Amino acid sequence: MKVLLVEPPKDFWFIMGQYIPPPFGLLLNVAIVKLREEPALEKRFGDEYSLYREKTPFLVPDPGRLYRGFVKHGLSGRRTQLLYVSLGLILLVFLGLLAFSPSVPRVTFGAQTMVTGGLFILICAAGLVAAVAPGRLRGVGHGARQKPGVVGHHPDCPEFSGHVLRAYGRALCAGCTGLALGAVLSILGGFLCFFGGLWVGDPSIVFYTGALLVALGVVQHFIDMGSPMLHLSLNVVFVFGAFMLMASLRTLDASFYVEAYLLASVVFWVAARIRVSQEEHLRVCSRCPEPCPDGFR
Repeated sequence: MKVLLVEPPKDFWFIMGQYIPPPFGLLLNVAIVKLREEPALEKRFGDEYSLYREKTPFLVPDPGRLYRGFVKHGLSGRRTQLLYVSLGLILLVFLGLLAFSPSVPRVTFGAQTMVTGGLFILICAAGLVAAVAPGRLRGVGHGARQKPGVVGHHPDCPEFSGHVLRAYGRALCAGCTGLALGAVLSILGGFLCFFGGLWVGDPSIVFYTGALLVALGVVQHFIDMGSPMLHLSLNVVFVFGAFMLMASLRTLDASFYVEAYLLASVVFWVAARIRVSQEEHLRVCSRCPEPCPDGFR
């Protein structure tokens, strides 16, 4: 015997009955709180409640306040570094799952390669500016150039010998130099791949190689071993690994959702690398037993 399941008709009032009550109930609750409860509490507790209400968001938490309270002030040193490194690696794992999952909705359009590739090149260009002239981008400056006792933008101290690369009589930041070289290589590769029609080889091999290089760049401050050349190399492969991921997704003809996820991940990886580097500089200064004449700690 066959059983026929008949879906009830979804007319206008049926749809309204489904979607109207929840937001109406929320608005009613907000009205009650604002018109009755808050005046009563203010009358009962006075200035103490007014001060609490000014500092406490009503419905939506303040992301900036959460960041400052939990990450910037609540965590420091290795804990902050481990937090950012862990999040960066988690994003990388999810990227691998999305790139090769058949269940991801395949949304593509004609100019997708030009759009996502162009955005990737712009991110690399911004990273290049941040590495060469960090003061030109708000929020990424190192803040040490105007202080005495500075080599590059690191303190002129033996504890920072692994961060400073000396070439042709100049002292350069090994990390920033590596980021700049990686950005230049990625920009050139981006133009050849996304606009010049250059195809990479086996996309799976390219993807996993790029993922490995990005992972090495994310955890670089745990493995650089105080060598400026190794520090420089890890930053080069960090950026170029992101390009390899982007190029492999193009060869795979990946969904726009996956490429957009990668672009967002690249922005986070760069921000995480900056934050981890800042914490590393603080750690180096904090564990130094000698008094610092230049006020770096």
